[in-house]
Amino acid sequence: MKDGFRTIPLDRIEVPERLRAVDEDHALVISTSVAEHGLLNPITVQGTADGYRLLAGAHRLRAVELLDWREVDAFVTSADGEETLLIEIAENLHRNELSALERAIFVMKYRETWERKHGKINAKGGRPKNRVNLTQFLKEHLGSGFKAHVAERLGLSESAIKRAQYIGARLRPELRQALAGTEHADNQSLLKKLAALEPDAQRTVAKSYAAEPDIKAALAHVSGRPREKTDDPLAKLKRHWRHAPTATKRAFLEQLAESGELNDLIGEL
Repeated sequence: MKDGFRTIPLDRIEVPERLRAVDEDHALVISTSVAEHGLLNPITVQGTADGYRLLAGAHRLRAVELLDWREVDAFVTSADGEETLLIEIAENLHRNELSALERAIFVMKYRETWERKHGKINAKGGRPKNRVNLTQFLKEHLGSGFKAHVAERLGLSESAIKRAQYIGARLRPELRQALAGTEHADNQSLLKKLAALEPDAQRTVAKSYAAEPDIKAALAHVSGRPREKTDDPLAKLKRHWRHAPTATKRAFLEQLAESGELNDLIGEL
């Protein structure tokens, strides 16, 4: 199947497990724009024996589904397995809602995939160890290095790529998991500080934070300067409330209401 633009039926598009789930609200916003202006940016698919496999444009595809379209404009590519993964990761990196932690992880995934395709990256520049398709590599990448290549491909600055690579490469999986979805996941300076810690220290921070969601207290366990404890019950309550999931907060309030304590407290104000 030749590469190129074409209009394809929606029911022939296979949607694989994505690196990130589709946000229905975001897809709805896109559908409003598509209804008014049309689909300005076609989706990207890979031709298969039975149809097509979606590579990029999950939100755009969902948007036209919401509009009950039967066909969609697409760029069909014959990219290989590694190249298709690069396209999928790049698609995710273009999303504005990514946290600093998520961006770092995706940059590392992009680098790992790129190295599998071209060979290990030489920090001082030069050719990859894998010399297959060397002419293409020289044409596309020589003299630019990985950071410059990714910066152009993903629309990110070289400094942003460098920071993301550092965080993604050094941050332990245990700490990534502990911070995912928290306010700290988008605190790049904190992530760099944590990434600079030795692996054992990062594990200690992750374990401490999981037990008590207080990053300063968790860091104190590895700084050699224990954080001064406070017996202020209001401060402790506010801290735990701030870090509690919405479902936990709702259950807590419902329990207070059922016991009558909530009405009593409100009546005393």
